[in-house]
Amino acid sequence: MPGVRAQLRPDLRRARPHPDSGRPPRLPGEQSHRPVPLHRGAGAGAAHDRCAGRLPGQRGAAVVSGHVVADVLAELESVRGGRAIALLADRLDATHAYALYECLRGRERTERIDLVLFTSGGDVDATRRIALLLREHADRLTVLVPDHAESAGTLLCLAADELVLGPMAQLGPIDPHVSAAGEQAAGPGRISAEDIRLLPRMAGEWFGLDQKADQVHIFSAVSQRLFPTTLSTFYRADRNIRRAARELIALQRPGLAEEGRTRVVDELVSGYDSHGHAITRAEIARLGLGVTMPSPREEELMWRCAEPLREWHTRSDENGGLLGMVADAEGFRARRFFTAPTPDQP
Repeated sequence: MPGVRAQLRPDLRRARPHPDSGRPPRLPGEQSHRPVPLHRGAGAGAAHDRCAGRLPGQRGAAVVSGHVVADVLAELESVRGGRAIALLADRLDATHAYALYECLRGRERTERIDLVLFTSGGDVDATRRIALLLREHADRLTVLVPDHAESAGTLLCLAADELVLGPMAQLGPIDPHVSAAGEQAAGPGRISAEDIRLLPRMAGEWFGLDQKADQVHIFSAVSQRLFPTTLSTFYRADRNIRRAARELIALQRPGLAEEGRTRVVDELVSGYDSHGHAITRAEIARLGLGVTMPSPREEELMWRCAEPLREWHTRSDENGGLLGMVADAEGFRARRFFTAPTPDQP
């Protein structure tokens, strides 16, 4: 986005761009620092001013949203009994894994973590790391989804023993997307691996080409538009997402046979004709995953927990927009913002 740079406040370590993350390469002026846990109490606001650094001209809004999330998580803990953590992110990447580690480290393994998740997707490998990190720190993992948990967010959901999905919960297909920038000026910037895989089928159904007889010509036509190693990148991305998904499903359903895990993964990768397809909680339940409905009070708290990210995303002014947050009920908070550069910055 022209004239915009990404910053972390308090900082999470920066991740390298990944083909499936949907994020552009590192932006000029992007900075990072270690996340700072903040404690609730009389001095929390002052600590936030020093460590996180409000944007010039902003008073209160950013601070209030963080403390509201902590209060909501505390109430959620009193209702459900587990340790509540919020992971709210536009795109999941390794920075969130580091922030989550800071949130979890130094604490004893707990009986259950209730993760409130709101994300549009992100990096496959970072998401797998986040899922494994959560499993290492709890005997049982519950993921509560009030709104979006699409793409890589859906991958993370596969690691949960239980999915608590609100009425507006929306999961999505996990077919990997790879950047094709520079391959052809008129083509899309990112292409799904499924688009490449289905080319022979499309050629047969639309144009009557015999997939076996004409496969050399089809491959030749594709290779003229995409460098051959780019095609192998699509192939590896598809293998990677399927492997990660099968691994995480095994954590949720250890008794499910390999054939059953493959069936679920095939449906999530190849069963939908649009990456934007909204997979409802009824569809997830039909896949055999552990889905429960929240109580009215739980749904209210889940929805309120996602408000900071939803509020910033609907603002017409993107200056200071919140890109992500990791928080718990005890005052830990690490957040990521979009900030407009000063005139002397690129």
